[in-house]
Amino acid sequence: MQLHVQDSAGINFSLQVGSVTQSVTVTGGAPLVNTQDAAVSMVVDRKYVENMPLNGRSFQDLILLTPGIVTTSPQAGAFNGNSGEFSVNGQRTESN
Repeated sequence: MQLHVQDSAGINFSLQVGSVTQSVTVTGGAPLVNTQDAAVSMVVDRKYVENMPLNGRSFQDLILLTPGIVTTSPQAGAFNGNSGEFSVNGQRTESN
């Protein structure tokens, strides 16, 4: 089953009543929601990239999909070597 953003899915099932000697063991995996910190992440897989309309297949077009990424304006520092650079979570472009 594949879920997308804002999809709603339900799985209906029934269990048969068993004898007293039977036991049911339920195990859980890793939590699906990060409740420890405010970290944000993203996975851009091959299929996602293949379906995108990228002009020239530049990696900078892909990095803009990640939360916290902004590019520097070409007009702001084109003569200082800053054209085409990006900033991650507010850091300077030289820190990347």
